[in-house]
Amino acid sequence: MKIEDIDREFKELAQSLKDGQTALSEGRFGESERQYLRALELSKICYGPDHADALLCLHHLGDAYYGMRKYEQCLETLKQLLAKREKLKCANDQESTAIFFKLAKSHEKLGLIREAESYYRKALKSGEGSYGANHSYIATIMESFAAMLKRAQIHLTEAQQLEERVRDVRGTTTESTAAQVNMSRLNQLATSIAPGSDEAILIAMTDKTAEKGALSGRMRSLRSHGEQSELPVEVPSSLKLRPVLACTVLGIIILLLGGLIAYNMLKPNMLTSKGNQINSAVTSSSDKPIEAKAEVFQTADGSSRVTLIDDQNVALIRNGTVIKGIYSAGIDTIKCRPTTSESVSYQYKKVPQGLVDEQNNLLYSAEAPEAIVISKMRHLAAVLQKYYTATGEYPAKVESILARDASISYHNPFTNKSCLPLKCDLPGDQKSINDLGMDDFSKMENAINQLALWTPNAKQEPGRIEFYRTLARTDGDTAYIRATDRDGNFIRGSQPGTTYLITLTQGQIKTGK
Repeated sequence: MKIEDIDREFKELAQSLKDGQTALSEGRFGESERQYLRALELSKICYGPDHADALLCLHHLGDAYYGMRKYEQCLETLKQLLAKREKLKCANDQESTAIFFKLAKSHEKLGLIREAESYYRKALKSGEGSYGANHSYIATIMESFAAMLKRAQIHLTEAQQLEERVRDVRGTTTESTAAQVNMSRLNQLATSIAPGSDEAILIAMTDKTAEKGALSGRMRSLRSHGEQSELPVEVPSSLKLRPVLACTVLGIIILLLGGLIAYNMLKPNMLTSKGNQINSAVTSSSDKPIEAKAEVFQTADGSSRVTLIDDQNVALIRNGTVIKGIYSAGIDTIKCRPTTSESVSYQYKKVPQGLVDEQNNLLYSAEAPEAIVISKMRHLAAVLQKYYTATGEYPAKVESILARDASISYHNPFTNKSCLPLKCDLPGDQKSINDLGMDDFSKMENAINQLALWTPNAKQEPGRIEFYRTLARTDGDTAYIRATDRDGNFIRGSQPGTTYLITLTQGQIKTGK
């Protein structure tokens, strides 16, 4: 290999790692997955399969899969990472704690409670050894563990004990703990905080925490021993001439001093509480499993939809009706129950494309390559409508569209090639209905009907987008658009045995969305 090729691979690896992290931090999990997969491949070429960069890629790939709710792939990736760390005899450090925690959460999402419980215990054991028993991150793990135990209705006494420990950990952090906060982490956090905010002021004052702690300690000492403040109070000489007025002013001064003492006693605790919040955010930002965003699955025409709003709530669109409910996710299925009924439930099977309902309809996830193809179909429909508005007819060839709008080209997610939609012919393509004989008309109608039929035997190139045009319809100039899925079959519609077909007639969309 040439030296310039080696140099290029190293640069590409660094860029993929950077782009993957950026996409992950912005919640673009699909792009993050793509970048980290590429970086993993390059790191194996550049350094070998067990280099630190390869381990980093696996860790963040797990994060991306978790964010996309691909919990099985998250588990597979993180277990692979654990195996490599054990092979390399990596220390049971903070990264191990984070991996165990993410494995626990992923098993929990899949309804594998026993496995989740095992990894929660490993995360706590590892975390208490690497962070210490009273760290805010340990409190986060215990809180999540307790919540799972209560939902599963197991080990309820232990769940209560964990919650009590969480309260103890979050309530016993002292001023000295805040004084020991890692300043480099705070400085990093400060760059994302608005100047002049409470958090920014706190960071600027952190180096004075010890001084405030000493003052607070002195105040507590005075309170516990019943001593009066030693601060000198100079009484104006006029008070000696007016005893009543003197007593009044002295009383006011004492009240002010009392308020000052109370303020100074409370201020360090306020500072500590704020510091705990920031420290918790810093320490858990990269270790805590990324919160998954709402996930949408829908049929090609959008007539049926499943929206997983969070870990429990779901919204369904079935037969044009919106249904709200709760759901539970297993390894292979998702079961949804409407909140208005205890007896009705809907079950969806998980497939690589997304979900399949009871009528065998495919509901594609937003990350499915088919969803990308469907969006390109709709874009082509919009371009064809625009063409019709400008010319009064639909285009007879692709080159005619390109002369006006080059945006119809698309990246085929299955072949990774740049493609153009294919213009296919129908019988009577250039003829009007008045020019057709009976035999011509019959062939044309049969060909159009075939466009709308779905069959698993009509194999084409995956990700192929086709469009047709005919003048030989009673409605006038008409165009059709359809496309193929990962198997080369035409993408299905919501009705049994139908293809998802967008039909355009004289500037109007008749079917499809």
